[in-house]
Amino acid sequence: EWSYENVMTKADCIIVNYRYSVLDSYISLMKAMQTKKWLTKVYNPEYDNKILWNKDWFTDYAIERYRGSYDRIKETLLKLGKPYMVVKYEDFFNPNIDKRKYLSESLSATGVFDTTETEKLLSNYKPKTIKQSKPRKFYEDCFSNPEEFKKNYHEIKHLTTYAY
Repeated sequence: EWSYENVMTKADCIIVNYRYSVLDSYISLMKAMQTKKWLTKVYNPEYDNKILWNKDWFTDYAIERYRGSYDRIKETLLKLGKPYMVVKYEDFFNPNIDKRKYLSESLSATGVFDTTETEKLLSNYKPKTIKQSKPRKFYEDCFSNPEEFKKNYHEIKHLTTYAY
């Protein structure tokens, strides 16, 4: 049976990858579902097509799927007492961040690996995927019904971010 606990008990160290922006995560998921592209090595302009905004879908995603998943991860980590590190998407994909150094320092901080081990592990690290979405000025630019999004924003703003 699949569970966070069953998976985590098998690992020496847990890497928790998350996005601070729940709204960006939702937009990315909706675009991936629309284009059927979850991971790619080539930019696909279709990925930047507008998606339909639906407040109920976002609210369910933010509360049940996103926050709920990370809350269960936190509970399981506390229960098991496993060493872990957190990789925040917004930090990791910051163009001014040395990704190898970021990962090396984070892994070393867990106490499971020393710096020489992490440098060896990461020596061949070369990203093989390409970020699909292009920069945008406003969130509503992602949606085919931007007025609906702007109308709903004050009701969902508190759900748009999550700090692990």
